[in-house]
Amino acid sequence: MNSIAVLGCAWGDEAKAKIADVLSESMDVVVRFQGGDNAGHTIFISGKKYVFHILPCGALNPNTELVIASSCVLNLDTLKKEILDIESGGLFIKERLKIYGTVTLITNFSVILDKARENFYKKSGNIGTTCKGIGPSYEQRAARYAIRLIDLLDQETLRVKLEKLAREINMSLKSYGVPAFTSEDLKAEFDKLVTHAEYFRDCIVDDDYIYNCSQSGKKILYEGAQGALLDLYHGSYPYVTSHPSTYGAILTSCGIGINTAPKRVVGVVKSYFTRVGNGPFPTYIKEVDIHEKIREIGHEYGASTGRPRNCGWLDLVLLKRTIDMNGITEIALTCIDVLCKIGRVKICTKYNYATENIPPVLMEALDSVIPVYDEIDLSNCSVEGIKNWKDLPEAIKLYISFIEDYLEVPVTMLSYGPDRNQILIKK
Repeated sequence: MNSIAVLGCAWGDEAKAKIADVLSESMDVVVRFQGGDNAGHTIFISGKKYVFHILPCGALNPNTELVIASSCVLNLDTLKKEILDIESGGLFIKERLKIYGTVTLITNFSVILDKARENFYKKSGNIGTTCKGIGPSYEQRAARYAIRLIDLLDQETLRVKLEKLAREINMSLKSYGVPAFTSEDLKAEFDKLVTHAEYFRDCIVDDDYIYNCSQSGKKILYEGAQGALLDLYHGSYPYVTSHPSTYGAILTSCGIGINTAPKRVVGVVKSYFTRVGNGPFPTYIKEVDIHEKIREIGHEYGASTGRPRNCGWLDLVLLKRTIDMNGITEIALTCIDVLCKIGRVKICTKYNYATENIPPVLMEALDSVIPVYDEIDLSNCSVEGIKNWKDLPEAIKLYISFIEDYLEVPVTMLSYGPDRNQILIKK
């Protein structure tokens, strides 16, 4: 098969970056197909840390072409800084980078609006966003006054669109009690975008780019940013990201049909659940000592924001939903080493309901479900140094078998540490 999709199966932070990095070694093209720089993807190579926010994680493989597709939202300040940071280490990025001209841009206006809105609703219950302008930029796209990358190539078009964008945002800022943008603000944003236009001009491609890559026989890896449970339509709404993050987003973002879509779909599953921000979390670990121990051992802090992640036990009920929804063909199980240091661990296999007045939609019921657990003892287990799948400790084999039997999908990759080489692949 010439293409692979790598998708997070929970609320993000499943350690997808390492899996995408490893799989991209045999790929010609790596595509980031959704999200913005609110994502934080970390890769360690021989102890050196690389953090990505918008670039595809395949960037560390020097022979891969890098594509940012149409359904992403792009902060050019962040992207340029990310490129320069990585290139300072001797790895060329910009000459390999292709960006769909139809991608939506995140302006400084949108970032300020995002912060104003989040602050305004703080007391009444906000979403818990990263305040990077992601949501407002997707809103502008849906309302048809967003600024796209291609607009930067015509200064008059850019000027007119930027003025309209500022007018729309100023109306919102007024309702939040925030000062409106001035003509000086508008000129500063315009000048900055014109400068970016020169820098990124040679990176711009048409919407048929990935289709043409596929038709020419190139091997393509499609990399998502957020997890499936943050999908705008099928996630734990309203505590979701602002764009679809499930398999179908590959087609709409890259401009390809089902015949071109990847048939190998690797679902990345962390051995325990985490989530950042607000929203329901059925298997949240209430025992403070265990919760804190998992967070510290697993370094569960956001790569983009530094915010501590909430931790919970593996939830097979929700996983079954996302596995089926995304057509997952195999599972990459990550962070097993963290659970080995915990000892006796739990796995949620079903829900009981606290009330009979439960809406028929599963996601709407998550706040009131009571998880039912099985337990497995991973004490004294370790994966470090093991070269063959058959040599895994029996307790870890049992943990894997439990997951495979429930989800009816094989686990083919086992990640047990931060470094690129700390991974076991089932032959």
